[in-house]
Amino acid sequence: RDLHSFPTRRSSDLSGGIRAARAQAVPQPAANGRTIESIEFKGLKALSEDTLRYYLGLEPGQPLDEEALNRNLKQLWARNLVDDVQVESVPTPAGVRLVITVAERPILRSIDYQGLKRISKTDLQDKLTTQRIRVHEGEPLSLGELQRVKALIEELYGEKGYRFATAQYTVEDVGPNEKKVVFKVDEGDRVRIRSEEHTSELQSHHD
Repeated sequence: RDLHSFPTRRSSDLSGGIRAARAQAVPQPAANGRTIESIEFKGLKALSEDTLRYYLGLEPGQPLDEEALNRNLKQLWARNLVDDVQVESVPTPAGVRLVITVAERPILRSIDYQGLKRISKTDLQDKLTTQRIRVHEGEPLSLGELQRVKALIEELYGEKGYRFATAQYTVEDVGPNEKKVVFKVDEGDRVRIRSEEHTSELQSHHD
């Protein structure tokens, strides 16, 4: 059969940048303008077919518009709902059949902090909001945002004198495409630092 592939592009020469370009579909000329006979979705878990059709602006019976599809794919990518999208077109006597394969981002179901003693969760949450770090239960999970949380925790401990405090996190499966994140904080030894400063002060007074 004649199969037209709309591969996901990962090049950095697109105006939308590398991140947006990953959801860039490139229909073949033979498919553009042909009537969409049907749409098949693969890989959907949390997202519904109706939601994807809405975001992509695709409806059976309408002509395939490659420029509109590219724009909609970029907008879908910007919503941080998917990691990858691939669109294939299969010519049919009535027009074209679209097969859309989606790799959804996992949903964060819960986040827990262990060993967080010198900083309250409320203070941490306030800082997350101030710095616009998006780590919210029920929303798509971003590993990049988890790294920002890790850096923030270590920064806040450093401000309190715990220069050797470290934060690590683990991501666990709790259901189909659902994750649980656990941060473990090692506060380090602040007493040693105070002792050295105290010793330094005694030596200074002695001199």
